[in-house]
Formats: sequence, C-alpha cells, structure tokens
Amino acid sequence: MKNRLLLSCFFAFSLIGYIRAQDEKFSIILSTDSVGVGETFTVTFEAINLNGSFTPCDFEGFEIVGGPMSSSSFSMINGVTESKMTYTYYLVGQKKGRFELKEAKIKVGDEEITTAPVKITVLDKTPLGKNEVLRQNRSQFDFMPNSTKPTKKRKVITL
Repeated sequence: MKNRLLLSCFFAFSLIGYIRAQDEKFSIILSTDSVGVGETFTVTFEAINLNGSFTPCDFEGFEIVGGPMSSSSFSMINGVTESKMTYTYYLVGQKKGRFELKEAKIKVGDEEITTAPVKITVLDKTPLGKNEVLRQNRSQFDFMPNSTKPTKKRKVITL
C-alpha cells in the first residue's frame, strides 16, 4: 500500500513538472520573413509564464522606427493561470540582403532563456499596389476626430 502511495505521488509530481514545463514559452514572431528596402515590419517577442528581465536581440541591418512597445496580460480560467508579456518593435530594412536576428534573452532567476535566431530577407523596394499605399499612409490615430475641423452641433433635449 505504501509503495502504491509513493508511486502515485511520484507520478503526480512528475506530471505537474511536465505540464508546467509545457506552459513556459519564449518566442519571436515576425509579421513577415521578407520585406522590401524601406518597408516596415514588426518583430514581437512573446514570453508566456516567464517573469524576468528581457534583453532584445541586435537589430543589425534594420532601423528601429517604433518600439519597444510592451503589453502584458494575465488570465485565470478554471484554476489554470497564464501570464503573457509581449515586446513589439517596428523595423525597416535598410539594404538588400539576407539578415539574421540573433536570439533575444529573458533572465528568470539564475536561468537564461533565449529565442531561436530567425532570418529575414530584404529585397529591392517593391512597387506598391493601391491597397498597400493606402495602408502605409494611414495613421494609427485616424480614428480620432480632428479638432481643427468644425463639427456639427447636436441639439440635446432633456425631459
């Protein structure tokens, strides 16, 4: 009976360790793996269930035009918790060629976790279609009303 209990406890703790190891993740997400010279793309680093000190990779061959922008989230669903931290950079390819983003690092306690290096191809500037020109000319603040334009006054009736 004691052997069964010990074996069950050992199995339960092994399973918990395995499940916990599956939940931790540090990855790099590219909006595209090939861009034209002068075109903007995003690089996002995502740390799931890892709370530590983030160090980005070297962006050699690219110009940082935005970022780092960070966001964090925490969820608990049916007792299962997940925390996520993302760091996003907007980059522009400066010259034609094939470049490698080396690994980014996150230090958790004494352990250092890295992403895998990724390759990005920068091509000659590609001619843009109508939709791409419209998308690039749009500002992230287009949804906000322009305060310099006159607005229609609304009549408010209270009863």
